[in-house]
Amino acid sequence: LQTEEPERDFILLIGGDNITSLEKWYQYDVLLQEFRIWVYPRLDMAAEALTCQQLSTRYKTKELRFLSEAPLLPISSTSIRAGLAPQWSGALDASDDPAQ
Repeated sequence: LQTEEPERDFILLIGGDNITSLEKWYQYDVLLQEFRIWVYPRLDMAAEALTCQQLSTRYKTKELRFLSEAPLLPISSTSIRAGLAPQWSGALDASDDPAQ
């Protein structure tokens, strides 16, 4: 997306449960340096906020913001994808493939 729309300022929104494992992500240091990352609180707000502070201190970041004022909601991207899966299954079949 960044290559296709370089004038846009993208924000990566992740759940707080993912911030604690961010350093295991492929090229996490590039993500921290080149993108604004907002962290939505999830399971353990104190640990998630502390991890954001530690990452901001340890690495050069464009913006790493913990959304401490965001309401805690009992939903996750996994549950959203699971709810949408039945709508997507069978949406495309071989007859939709323009290569055929």
